Amino acid sequence: MKVILCLCFFLTLQKPMILFDFNAQSELRNWVIVDDVVMGGHSTGSFSLTPEGHGLFKGQISLENNGGFSSVRYRFDSKTVGEFTKVKLRVKGDGKSYQFRVRSSAGDSHAYVATFKTTAA
Repeated sequence: MKVILCLCFFLTLQKPMILFDFNAQSELRNWVIVDDVVMGGHSTGSFSLTPEGHGLFKGQISLENNGGFSSVRYRFDSKTVGEFTKVKLRVKGDGKSYQFRVRSSAGDSHAYVATFKTTAA
């Protein structure tokens, strides 16, 4: 599984707020992998930069021990996005469906979830 991410918030008539723009010198320390191992599963994931400077998320999903997920999260300071109406993701993938989740606060247990299908790269 390969997913390449570029995250942007857009307001229709204003300049976009880019949350992360991948390039060959991108710092990945705020990108964190969370797998089902946090609840006893056996799935694994990794996140790295390609030589071209794209973010590359890879994972192996295991259904053992009621597992079944691998995720990559970007941790950043809260942003004021009240006037923004859209989120734009640029993703190349493997043709499978994935989820984009966003929270109002890092401590929230609930999230806005949008499922999207990738096109095979």
